[in-house]
Amino acid sequence: MKRLVVFFSIALVAIASLTQLDDELTPEAKQLLLQQQNPPSSNAYYYALGFSAQAGNDPKTVGEQRFLALSQTTAEGQENSAQPPLLLPEGEPFCRFSQPQCLEYLLTHDNNGLLTQHSLLLNRFRHFLTFNEYTTQTLPDAAEEFVPYRYLNHAARLALIEAIQAYQQGAVVVAEDKLTQQFRQIRRAMALQDTVIGKMLMLSWLNDILDLHSVILAQSGRRSHRLSRLTQAEKSFSDIIAREFMLSYRLFRQLDKRPDFFDEQGELPGWLVRIVFKPNMSVNAITPGLYRLQRLSLLPPNEFAAAVRHEPPGKARSSMLRNYAGHVLVGISADFDQYLARLHDFDIKLMMFNQLYHWQQSADALTHPYFNKQQLRKTETSLCFPSVIENNRQPPCLILALKPATE
Repeated sequence: MKRLVVFFSIALVAIASLTQLDDELTPEAKQLLLQQQNPPSSNAYYYALGFSAQAGNDPKTVGEQRFLALSQTTAEGQENSAQPPLLLPEGEPFCRFSQPQCLEYLLTHDNNGLLTQHSLLLNRFRHFLTFNEYTTQTLPDAAEEFVPYRYLNHAARLALIEAIQAYQQGAVVVAEDKLTQQFRQIRRAMALQDTVIGKMLMLSWLNDILDLHSVILAQSGRRSHRLSRLTQAEKSFSDIIAREFMLSYRLFRQLDKRPDFFDEQGELPGWLVRIVFKPNMSVNAITPGLYRLQRLSLLPPNEFAAAVRHEPPGKARSSMLRNYAGHVLVGISADFDQYLARLHDFDIKLMMFNQLYHWQQSADALTHPYFNKQQLRKTETSLCFPSVIENNRQPPCLILALKPATE
């Protein structure tokens, strides 16, 4: 009887020990982890972080101070006061091109006073676009504070309005030169972005420039230079998935053996939490999906469309027996395919733009590079085409003309 008790005791201890064991990180996971080690210092990031600084302050210096304050907040758990930001321009000039009459408003109203009032913001935007590097300095975190993207976004619109002003004054070549320079600089900046928000925001700027340029060319009858397709660097999600990986890695590490894992007031022993949640197993489960995103981002649009159909993202999975809570957590993931699709749709939009304004084909004679011509939909103001992903409620379009004025 004693031997039986000893045997079961040893077996229970062995089983309990096994429930505490976590897997080693896979080589692929370790590689993503290495990408986020010791990021280089970035003046461009500091400048962007301090972009909304008050007049008389250097954005880079303010950004460095803000970053230091954020680091202290993370380390000490204390709030740091920040000086009030620069006045943010608002109003109708900052409408979205997808909104009715937005582009019509911009092309028919004089916004010179707006440019004068917010010349500092516009000059800062011009300077920001001169940087040839960008690396986010903060560690990925669920409560991470981002650079002031609203200020950058409105500054980009001011730059667009500046080109519109030149066009309104009859300086068509000057307007086109401004748009062309912005387009080139923003593409370079987009290639350097390591967050989804930053990359998608700059892609929206490029879409606006292309639509405005399209209307100007249609009205002036001028021929455009041929625009190059998106490069691998511009489409790449390599730095983005490395940050997404680090975000999950840090989160899973923070959850390991936490007594409040299931309840903020919880006091579970760490060994009990480890039975149902293992950080490395959870990290390994999400890694293949992140590599899939990087591979899909570099495909041509038609191959991307085929790959998404035959290889849908699906949910990451882990062992329900050894890592039940981790299995549930890794199944909660964002749909990054939609962001990749926006890049591929824009690549197609560039090709359609070239057919219209470089090769000067009529809109009725256009051919879609990957889909049937019948799938092109032309209206009196735009040319729309199928997205590279199915069930896209808002198919990509190239604006061709302003809406006719109503009586």
